[in-house]
Amino acid sequence: MVSRRLFVFQQVGSHPLLIVEGVSLETIYADWWREVSLIGSLMAALCAIVIALTLVLVAALKRRSAAESQLALLASTDGLTGLSNRRRFDDVFAREWLRARRTKAPIALLMIDADNFKAYNDAHGHQAGDAALASIAACIAGSARRASDLCARYGGEEFAVLLPGETVEGAFRIAEEIRSSVLSLRAQQQGRPDMSPTVSVGVAAMTPQAGLAPHDLIRSGPL
Repeated sequence: MVSRRLFVFQQVGSHPLLIVEGVSLETIYADWWREVSLIGSLMAALCAIVIALTLVLVAALKRRSAAESQLALLASTDGLTGLSNRRRFDDVFAREWLRARRTKAPIALLMIDADNFKAYNDAHGHQAGDAALASIAACIAGSARRASDLCARYGGEEFAVLLPGETVEGAFRIAEEIRSSVLSLRAQQQGRPDMSPTVSVGVAAMTPQAGLAPHDLIRSGPL
C-alpha cells in the first residue's frame, strides 16, 4: 500500500546541504482525527442529554396538563350525579346566552325537580335518596345528544338542561323523553326501597334580546 507523504526541506547555511523530511498524511491527521472523535463524542453525548431532558420535560408538562384538566373537571362536576355543577351551569349559560343574542338563535331550558323528594328521603333514608338522584341524573344525561347540550345539578333535588339553539317544541320532546325514562326506571325498580321518585319538568325557550338576561329565561319556566 502506497502511503502519501508531505515533504519539507531546508538548506543548511551556505553549504550545498539539504535536509529533507517526509511525514505520512496518516501521521499528520492522526491527532486531528482524535480531536474530532473526542469532540464528536462529546457533542453526541450533549445532544443525547438534551433530547432526554426534553422528553422528560414534555412528559412532565403532559402530566401537569392532565392533572390540571382533571382538577378543572372535578371543580365543575357534581360529585354525586356526575353532571355539571351549578357553577359550570351558570358560566355556560351566560356564554351561550350572549352567543344566542349575537346570532338571534333560540335557547331552551329544562328545569327538573324530583317530586316530593323530602318525604322520599325521610321515608327511605339519605343513601336511597342519593341513589335516586343519581338514577334521575343518568336519565337526564341520556337526553343530551348534542355537544352543546348541558345537563347540570341545579341544587338539591333540582336539575337543569340547557339546550342552545333548541325551540320550545324540541325542548318539550326532550322533557317528555326524560320524564318517560324516569318512569321506566321507576317501573323496573318497583318494590325496592331505592326506587326513583317521579319528576316534574318545566320547559321554557326564548330568543335572547337586549334588556333580557339568563335569569329571565329561568323565571319564564313553570317551575
